Amino acid sequence: MCAHDFGDMMGVLNTEPCAREGLLYGLGAGIGAGVLGFFKRGRVLSAGNWGVAGFLVVAVAAKQLCHFQRAHEHAKLQTIIEEGMSKHKAAPAVAGFEPRPDSTAAPAAAAAEDKTAPASKTASK
Repeated sequence: MCAHDFGDMMGVLNTEPCAREGLLYGLGAGIGAGVLGFFKRGRVLSAGNWGVAGFLVVAVAAKQLCHFQRAHEHAKLQTIIEEGMSKHKAAPAVAGFEPRPDSTAAPAAAAAEDKTAPASKTASK
């Protein structure tokens, strides 16, 4: 195994959803099962077997549980988005965009007319 292969494996941990979580839980469980197996039996080979088994079982279970939770959260978000789109069919295309109400545009137009009015009065005198 060269350094390039190790770098690829680290890239998978950063890009694959739930891989990191499964690995970390599996490592903790494997170490714990190995230590407990060593204290119970007193043999290193048996403890190693318990450690590997603990790692595999917990890593796979943690990854599957994480995927299940992500799928459930995704379905819930899709439902919320669909409900929101059905309530606001004429919603603007840009998120967070709020068009100005007409009442705020009128005072700005009136103020602009007031600025031009004195100039026209002085020009007519």
